[in-house]
This record gives sequence, structure tokens and C-alpha cells, in this order.
Amino acid sequence: MDGSLGLPPKTCPHCSKIFSGVKVKNRQIKRVHQVAVEGARISLMLCPLCADRSEVKTYEGLRKHINENHQVNIEQLTYQFSSNQDYEIWKNTQKIETTYAARRSNHMKNYKEICYLL
Repeated sequence: MDGSLGLPPKTCPHCSKIFSGVKVKNRQIKRVHQVAVEGARISLMLCPLCADRSEVKTYEGLRKHINENHQVNIEQLTYQFSSNQDYEIWKNTQKIETTYAARRSNHMKNYKEICYLL
């Protein structure tokens, strides 16, 4: 039970809708009701260039932080590969030729990988 309102933990306190999980409920509260969720875990990214490992909440925040504090401009490039082998060759070349910090989102089925390279 949610101690403050007497509701089960998967019930939205704004519309009383019941969800399959707490994460789904929290997403509803943030997106539909546009209310910050107390106690929700915030995933932070650490700046790979800071000695004190500054924390930011979003990719845009990381891009802005790196640009303003380290004078490094991050540009986004999109590549398409005809096969997984072509992708692996490109990726290995990038690792050799580039000093990079990467936060990835892998979608190997479609040969997609999102990398933030510095």
C-alpha cells in the first residue's frame, strides 16, 4: 500500500487507474498528468571528461555541459550499413581512430547502434 494515500502501489493517485507495475504507473503520472514522481529513480550520466565526474540527467544536458565546460562540440552523424559485418568493420575502425566516450543503445536486428563519440 502507498502509505500516504492508502492506495496499492500500482494505482495512479491522480486517476485511480491500476497498472501492471510501478514503472508503468510512474510513466503515466509523468506523461499524462505531467507531475514529477517523488522517490522515482533518476538515471544520471557522468561526464567522461570531468575529473569530478559531473552528473547530468539527459543527453542534451551532457552535450551542453561538454560544450560549455570543455569547449568540445558534439555532432551527430547517422550511418546505415548493409550488413552486420560492414557495421562491425566500421565500429572497430572508429574505436582505433577515435578517442571516444560512448553511451549506447543497441538494435542489432536493424544494424543500429547509437554512440556519442568525442
